[in-house]
Amino acid sequence: MRALTRFITLAIALISVNRATGAQGYTCKPSDFYSAMMIRQINASIADTASRRVLGLPNVLSSQVTLATDNVLCNRAGLALDSLANSQHPNDPPPPQGTAVYYVLTIGTYTGVSLLGSPPNKPGYAPLFLFDPTWKFVNIIGL
Repeated sequence: MRALTRFITLAIALISVNRATGAQGYTCKPSDFYSAMMIRQINASIADTASRRVLGLPNVLSSQVTLATDNVLCNRAGLALDSLANSQHPNDPPPPQGTAVYYVLTIGTYTGVSLLGSPPNKPGYAPLFLFDPTWKFVNIIGL
């Protein structure tokens, strides 16, 4: 009986921690003018074989380029972008985790992550960080 009580207490504690940490994850921006523009530009690049190859984009149908809304994918994309930034600038302090909202595009099995207006002195500029299915960084695409 005592073991069962400990197990239930531990399970409740783990569920509570999971909910608390999950709530602080990265989120995706909803569909808007900029997300539609990004999707159009990615589809145009995929349609041009030379551009697609230079940019490292997969050869997919236009219907496979979509705006992500899944919280798990959005959180993973934010963590991947943080990891990439840390590898490029290891001496800079990392940003607080889970504080940004990104545009996340699924491009077949690839993922594109963008923070509109980054760098902040270029409003409307949207670098799209492209990751392969294993979250290996592929390229930065200026949109």
